[in-house]
Amino acid sequence: MIEALIGGERDPFVLAGLARGRLRARLDDLPASLRWPVHRRSCPAVPDPLDAYDLLTGQIATLDQLVERAAGPFGAVIARRSPSPGSGRASHR
Repeated sequence: MIEALIGGERDPFVLAGLARGRLRARLDDLPASLRWPVHRRSCPAVPDPLDAYDLLTGQIATLDQLVERAAGPFGAVIARRSPSPGSGRASHR
C-alpha cells in the first residue's frame, strides 16, 4: 500500500485490495480508513524509510557474504559444533 501511495494511488478500494496478511480479514473496513487526504508535499517523506531499509538490507547481505568467506577455513569446525538454541545462522534477523 505504501508503495502505491508513493506512486500516486489514492483510490481507497484499490489500496484496500493491496492489503496483505491479517489486514485481508478487514477488507470491508479498510476503504473507510483509507479515505484521508494525502497531500503531494507529504509523500516525498514516505520513501525515505523504504530507501533506508533497502540500503541496510543490501549492507547486511554484503556483511553476510564477508562472514561466510572469513568462516570458510573453519567450515569443518563450524559443521561439527552442536547449535545452541537461538544461535542459528539467521538468529540476528
